[in-house]
Amino acid sequence: MKNFSLEKPPRSKRMMRFFYKHNLYLFFFILIVETLHFIKVLL
Repeated sequence: MKNFSLEKPPRSKRMMRFFYKHNLYLFFFILIVETLHFIKVLL
């Protein structure tokens, strides 16, 4: 398991960068949704 987590091929890094760029918008969307839900619960 340790070796698997340590060994990261270049393709994986590229994929991570790609997903990071796209997931940034998704992250903000989820953040807004969660915040709205939290406000609903409080009120």
